[in-house]
Amino acid sequence: MLPLSKNWIQKIESIKPEQILKVPCGILKLYYDPIYKDLMDAGFLNFVLRDTNEQLLGYSIKDFENTPIIVESMETLKHPDSSWVTSIWFKNNIVYAHHWDCFTSRFDSSTMELIGQKFTQ
Repeated sequence: MLPLSKNWIQKIESIKPEQILKVPCGILKLYYDPIYKDLMDAGFLNFVLRDTNEQLLGYSIKDFENTPIIVESMETLKHPDSSWVTSIWFKNNIVYAHHWDCFTSRFDSSTMELIGQKFTQ
């Protein structure tokens, strides 16, 4: 995850998130309108993490798509699906994110590193 600029911090702090999730590495916030499109246009998924050092981090779509994983049930995909995230949850020390295009991503809850993805439709 990448640190967000002061401009992003000001924008995001003024908008109410759709979901807030406490995870071992900080507080994860999921955003819909009006900011999700701006985040995605700037190259970030539509959730941000306030880490335990109070730094605001965004998940780079480029980094996400370049993570070397095999997408379960869609093994021929070259990159994980990075469509906008519709919901997030925490279970058994894993952060889950459901994407608009019917994929569920799994992240290590202590690092937010992408560890897997599955097509769920």
